[in-house]
Amino acid sequence: MTDNPKFEAISAIAVVEERLPPLEVFQSLEATLATVSVDLEIVVVANDVSVEITQQLQAIAEAVPNVTIHFLAQHVDRDTAVLAGMDHALGDWIVVLSPTAEEVASLPRVLEKAGPYEVVFAGARDIKDIPPAYRRIAGMYFKLYTVISGTRVDWPAPRIRVYSRAAARYMVSLLDGEFALRSLDFSGTFPGARETVIGLPLSDLKLPTPWRALRKAFRGLLNASAVPLRAVIGTALIGGLFAIINSIYTILIFLLKEDVMPGWTTLSLQISVMMFLFSVMFALIAEYVLKMYRSMAPRQRITIVREIRSPLRRQSERLNVIGSDGSLQLGAPREQSPTTPQSEFAQ
Repeated sequence: MTDNPKFEAISAIAVVEERLPPLEVFQSLEATLATVSVDLEIVVVANDVSVEITQQLQAIAEAVPNVTIHFLAQHVDRDTAVLAGMDHALGDWIVVLSPTAEEVASLPRVLEKAGPYEVVFAGARDIKDIPPAYRRIAGMYFKLYTVISGTRVDWPAPRIRVYSRAAARYMVSLLDGEFALRSLDFSGTFPGARETVIGLPLSDLKLPTPWRALRKAFRGLLNASAVPLRAVIGTALIGGLFAIINSIYTILIFLLKEDVMPGWTTLSLQISVMMFLFSVMFALIAEYVLKMYRSMAPRQRITIVREIRSPLRRQSERLNVIGSDGSLQLGAPREQSPTTPQSEFAQ
């Protein structure tokens, strides 16, 4: 820890799926965070990992201080796993990264913008590295998403993302939090900035399969706005309008034509009246569902089924204490808190 760290508490979130970063990367990440923050933690979200990766994660928890590993019972979208990590993070600032050695090396420069800005994005994947067909389809989808939701999403996703705790808690509360994680459009509530980071190698993250991408895209459109439900209400009202027009047409035919088949007018009016009533009922039900949608709180997205905490702490003596003036503070006063030498953890 430096003499004048910039942050009081910071959390780094890494989602592990099919590939696990080396132990040295986690050690470097922990040491880097210790230079900028008084307290720190590394939150690893194991997204339905294999037995081999689970064993390696246990070894990392034993070797690296301040690591907490959360295991998910089933595979979820990567951004959803990030939201789960945010929900369990304790830091005042939250960093999301892969991590790779290059990302860790770039982290101090990215964190310099944190403070004046509540959200910082850096190191987006080069769009040329994405297959052309996938790139075109994704581009059209995110344009449609922007039109419907009014929110512009950064795509490809930034590899390093920094959020204040307030911004992170806000995103966790959203139904479309998976997409809000990639957006800087918060109407000034949480000022955001982008930082250019060069020299990062191609990301180890794989593009989602077409089926998973389609499911996420459909879910995003439904959660981002009430426009789809409004479209249903509009369709019902248009159906009711056509029923009225058809009723007027039927009456005019009955009055103006002499060779109308007996029973046709009665049957047509019955069908038109029923369609009008069904359309009105459907529109009212959809409006009621819309009000329920707006008033309900987001549901718990995923469940943490297992947790592993590192037995090592960089500052194990820091406890929640109450000062002489009766104020509660996190940890003992800095001048009274001995710092465990970093070399002890590197052994």
